Amino acid sequence: MPSDPITYTCTCPASLPPDDPSHESGLVLLFYRYFTSPPALPAPYSAITSPTASDPPTQYTLHSLHAFQKFTCETLALTGKLRIAKEGFNITVAGSVCSINRYIAACISHWSFAGLSLSPDDTEGVNKFFKPTPGCACVFSHLNIRVTDEITPLGLTNYAPKNWDSVVYLNGEEGETQTLLLDIRNHYESRIGYFSPSPSSQIPTIKPQIRRFSQFPAFVKKHMMDAAPKTIYSYCTGGIRCEKATRWIKEQKPGDRIFTLKGGISAYMAWFEGEVRAGRMRGEECLWRGREYVFDGRGSLGLGLGENGVEGREKVARCHGCGRVEDRLGKCMMEGCELVLVVCEECNDVKCCEDCGEMNEKGRRGICSCERERELSLWGPEGMKSVQVKTPKKGRKYRNNVDSIDIKLSKMIC
Repeated sequence: MPSDPITYTCTCPASLPPDDPSHESGLVLLFYRYFTSPPALPAPYSAITSPTASDPPTQYTLHSLHAFQKFTCETLALTGKLRIAKEGFNITVAGSVCSINRYIAACISHWSFAGLSLSPDDTEGVNKFFKPTPGCACVFSHLNIRVTDEITPLGLTNYAPKNWDSVVYLNGEEGETQTLLLDIRNHYESRIGYFSPSPSSQIPTIKPQIRRFSQFPAFVKKHMMDAAPKTIYSYCTGGIRCEKATRWIKEQKPGDRIFTLKGGISAYMAWFEGEVRAGRMRGEECLWRGREYVFDGRGSLGLGLGENGVEGREKVARCHGCGRVEDRLGKCMMEGCELVLVVCEECNDVKCCEDCGEMNEKGRRGICSCERERELSLWGPEGMKSVQVKTPKKGRKYRNNVDSIDIKLSKMIC
């Protein structure tokens, strides 16, 4: 399956010069809702979360929610990716400012937003929920709406948090005193940007080298279950993965005190930019380093602090090809791989590793050496037994060195 785009070409009015009469700026929204998370979806709409055969017929169904989103987005010429399930919705849409504003107004008045106390007149509240960022309809190739089992797949069948109040929300200005930072994103996301506490705090950070969110429970069981109770401060892109993952951790490790960043990295960056523009903070006080990975054609976002700060182009990654400091994203050149890499312009056409694309003796593509190394560091030799492995060519040795890999939690802390 093709991975998300990391580049795009704007062909809409947003690409025109600002002084052109036809110019129209665009926005991208990133928002979600778990229907049972406070403030929960009120009755009678809440029957959508656990419908039974004895329930009377109702208009409040996944089908009606899907139809509403499809009609509204198509009418307003929005693009994006929408996932709808019994547990809630996970939505990112893009379009012109005018269309986005009309979309927000339509959503706020829809039954699936009941109980959230959102109002078109409350700009601050609307922005915190919908998290708008600059972009346009071209950052997505089309509109994709699906009804799914989960709005973000944790990989646990029918899992629902037993107690939504078991995790505490933090705002941008809080969290400095936490004892452990936990990045709940994938390895290619944390590679180009992450939170880095002030050196004086000496707070360790765990950045799991997982490739997909459904691997996170296995990571916790392998690397965190035996650790002493800790105070954990977690974060992800927009908050949706933290909502589910942290509550699952709390159920597995009730001794841990868990906090999560409300609205995720996106909310922190918006808050910090506002603080700098208001003169209450300086650019160098930001705890975020690098860029925020986003799942659309923009690839990543940085802080734009204008005259009162510094443009957020700090680079924390290195080019996969030449090793120079870089934050530009590319993909493995081998057809069918599409592994996201950090590459400079000179190294754009690079493979993720030397043997990517090679076939085994049965004519099948196995896991390449760089992915094998990463998976091996996560699960160890025993956990790799089910992974298809390629036999190295004569004279070539893989760099894995299985016996020297320490898979203890300390190796995951950086």
